[in-house]
Amino acid sequence: MIISLTGCWDYHEMVDFSDITCVAIDKGEKKRYKTTVEGKKFTPKIDIDVKPVLYESEGDTIFEALLSTISSSGRKLYIGSLQTIIISEEIANEGISEVLNFFSRSNKARFLIGVYVARGTDAASLIKDTALYSVFAGYEIAEAGDQIFQFLGYENEHHLYQVMDKLYDDYKYPVLTVLELIDSPKDKKTFKIEGLAAFRDEKLAGYLPSNLIPSYGLWINHYKNGMLSIPYEDKGYIGIEIYESSSRRKFTYIDGKVHLYNNVKLEIGYSDNGTTLYGIDIIKEKDVIRVTEQFLQEQTTNLHKYVKEELKIDILEIEEFYRKYNYKHWKKIHDEYDFLNDTIVHFEFNIVIRGDGEIRVKK
Repeated sequence: MIISLTGCWDYHEMVDFSDITCVAIDKGEKKRYKTTVEGKKFTPKIDIDVKPVLYESEGDTIFEALLSTISSSGRKLYIGSLQTIIISEEIANEGISEVLNFFSRSNKARFLIGVYVARGTDAASLIKDTALYSVFAGYEIAEAGDQIFQFLGYENEHHLYQVMDKLYDDYKYPVLTVLELIDSPKDKKTFKIEGLAAFRDEKLAGYLPSNLIPSYGLWINHYKNGMLSIPYEDKGYIGIEIYESSSRRKFTYIDGKVHLYNNVKLEIGYSDNGTTLYGIDIIKEKDVIRVTEQFLQEQTTNLHKYVKEELKIDILEIEEFYRKYNYKHWKKIHDEYDFLNDTIVHFEFNIVIRGDGEIRVKK
């Protein structure tokens, strides 16, 4: 039995395939889509100097465009190693369902593929000689997207299965990582993560800037851990490292208004003290907690205002949570009540200090 399960299951050698790491999707010049794929070729010999190969083609469907790639690559495409899908802003404005449906229905593609939006440039430019630390841009982008929490605290939800789940849920909105092209040393180009792209009915609704990502993560309970620079009056800043966080929502309905109470628990430590530049190196623990709470209150208020005025879609999942935990009452009011704009929001922060770090704290 074991002998019969060994070997290549589909009778094809890997040298017959072009292994794909990334697909960039732009508007075509002659047909609807232009796809640019980053691939690598397997050869009978061991080649330690592997270099990426880019193939471009066009088609009225994603399937047709990728099928046309075979003529230029000379090999079948293998998307089992696909790490990233980059969608141009132009395509995102038209809709992403058709693009992502192809990959979600393929029995070769993984559901953990990261989906990104290219802002300010075509998607293809983000994979053309932009890798700085690895050979393949597709792998480097995937790693940056999965590690976004290390810089902004946000636990990303941009994988293919998560995006598809929200696309077909009337009360959820896909939120994808945004990539921008930037200059790097030695006259090279590379990419950076610059905010989140929010979608309504599969079409791009707008962008959430990077400075609001930590508060967004706290709001929806997807803040893993990260660093925050907290302003300390006019004397500088305090560097805070958040080790653990959790957010719990409760609702009440008073005089025709839904009240959302969001209790956020944070376990923090100190990582830096910019106030020493101003001759202050002793900060009381109560002051650290006070300024941190003030900062987070301000950020969550700014986030709520920005989402209401700029995005105008409920990426904060206010209605989704109310429907989930107060379904009977939600069913009575949801046709007339505007949850995003009319809900009164209250935030309470329970901050616990784990350690003093580099700041000497006066007890």
